[in-house]
Amino acid sequence: ILEAVLKVAIFLTYMVAISKMKEIHRVFEYHGAEHKTIHAFEAGGEVSAASAAGMSRLHPRCGTTFLLFVICISIILHAVLVPLLLMIHTPQNMVAKHALTISFKLLLMAPISALAYELIRYAARLPDGFWATLLRAPGLALQRLTTYEPDAAQLDVAVVALREALGPDAGAGIRTAPYLEG
Repeated sequence: ILEAVLKVAIFLTYMVAISKMKEIHRVFEYHGAEHKTIHAFEAGGEVSAASAAGMSRLHPRCGTTFLLFVICISIILHAVLVPLLLMIHTPQNMVAKHALTISFKLLLMAPISALAYELIRYAARLPDGFWATLLRAPGLALQRLTTYEPDAAQLDVAVVALREALGPDAGAGIRTAPYLEG
């Protein structure tokens, strides 16, 4: 429990601390612009800085939410699986015991990441209701630290970034500012 509290506290303290930095605050405004643009794209119709401006800066499938889910799932699985492993085999040497534990946790990284990814996708697909709110709430709360309201120029950049990411599949529905054409 102490390890779990420490992991979450370190992560949250780090996020709060960096969000106070002027340069990172600006990055988090771009993060908000990205989310707004994705919401506009997912809503269908024309995607422009103006259409994105009215969208939410919080998104259920955010990378920040993914990190939080990875941390929480790793806490739960490590709390259960590491003691089970050590019940099966406990090296007598303390260094070997720690090496085994660290190796086991490293092997769990891929399954934990996959589980976090699938859980976020599942939560995003759920119809609004109790379970959807319960699964989405922690990530959306954390995004209040990692996204801020963007200005019009940041929204323009996000729309261009979306158009470039989609490439030839972008279609005519993505409208960038006239000075950004070309």
